[in-house]
Amino acid sequence: MFTHCFLLKTYAKINITLDVVDIRDDGMHLLKSIVSFINVFDTMLINVGEDGPITFFPSPIENSTVHKLKALTGIPFSAIIYKHIPIGRGLGGSSSNAGGLLGAFVKLGLLDKGEAIAIAPNIGADVSMYLYKSPLLMEGTGEKITPLYNINVPSTLYLVVPDFSSPTPMIYKAWDEKPFYSNYSDMYVQNGTMGNGLTETFQRVFGIPIGKGMHLTGSGSSMFSLSPPTQIPKHWDIIEISTRKTGWEMMPYECKNIHTGRGRSRRMV
Repeated sequence: MFTHCFLLKTYAKINITLDVVDIRDDGMHLLKSIVSFINVFDTMLINVGEDGPITFFPSPIENSTVHKLKALTGIPFSAIIYKHIPIGRGLGGSSSNAGGLLGAFVKLGLLDKGEAIAIAPNIGADVSMYLYKSPLLMEGTGEKITPLYNINVPSTLYLVVPDFSSPTPMIYKAWDEKPFYSNYSDMYVQNGTMGNGLTETFQRVFGIPIGKGMHLTGSGSSMFSLSPPTQIPKHWDIIEISTRKTGWEMMPYECKNIHTGRGRSRRMV
């Protein structure tokens, strides 16, 4: 196999809408959600063709989605991944890493798109979305994706990142205790109404009211609004960001001894 070294930016997502529409017999929740990508990203330095370690900064991560991807595809590569997307905040950072890398493998001809689409759900429920442009409609457990070519999403918004995480399994377990079915996705298509069917659950679990005009980005804990929020706790971050069409961006890079620190690496423009 040829060797190919590149930089990959993998972008966070937000759920413009999120609805729980049903529960399967196996307990999995069936969703309907309009999704957009945003300009918050992780940076991955990938060397394909030479098998090596997968290293995360600033903190190590074991058994990540990227490890799963490597095991499922059998493609030899090494990776250095700089995490900037907050973990456990409902922004899809781990899924973006795997989905972006799958997309890069398709672009390099190492997989065809059908193979990537088949592999993605085995890595994570919402990995498939990163093989498409946004905005998009995500359905089922995350495996059914429909591009939305004729719908608009906000171009600028304000991301609020709390100083605590909201584990997805915990939120859905709490939702099961008091189910709330919603239809925000259809409402957004009809009249632009945004909403998240997990809001009541999140507020009940954490005892934190979500103010008017604020929306969860997923299962929590991050939120977004279309105008600057006036009152948030002092340890929470507010970022003015824009949306984007793609969930990843691949750039050529020359690598030499990227895991030893010897030699030089430079971006090729």
